[in-house]
Amino acid sequence: MSESPQNSGVCESSPDEKECRNESVDGGNFNNNVRVVTQEELESKIGENDSEIWLSVLGEVFDVTEGKSFYGKGMSYSGLSGKDCSLGYVTGIFTAEEAAKDTDEITDDMIPGVLEWLSFYKTHDSYKFVGYLVDPRFYDEHGEPTAKLIATRKRISLLNKSK
Repeated sequence: MSESPQNSGVCESSPDEKECRNESVDGGNFNNNVRVVTQEELESKIGENDSEIWLSVLGEVFDVTEGKSFYGKGMSYSGLSGKDCSLGYVTGIFTAEEAAKDTDEITDDMIPGVLEWLSFYKTHDSYKFVGYLVDPRFYDEHGEPTAKLIATRKRISLLNKSK
């Protein structure tokens, strides 16, 4: 891609910009009264001592406790529990190092895979949305998208428009 997402023109002076910022076209805010989740809280939700099991994709936190046979300690997807592992969904590497990687490392070819997983959690009958992860890559302490997430959303929007 020849231009940076921040200067791509996508999400600027169009309804898409409001979507990139968690705003609706009619001026409302999508995330009113949505819970914000700290890194520490997310990291504690790994199913130990009967705790819930949470994970995050692109800063959106989901309770996957009902899937403890997949996400519980020692299970096949336990590496996703307690962290945002957006990149790991497409690389298959579920380590703390992979989870800490910047969203800039998600290539254009990987974006559809990440979005498929996000959609999976959003639409799954047993997994529930919890809130937004406070992380410089995603949301601030008020649940507002950071500049980094807005840039990622603009990039996604640009890719969707080019299809």
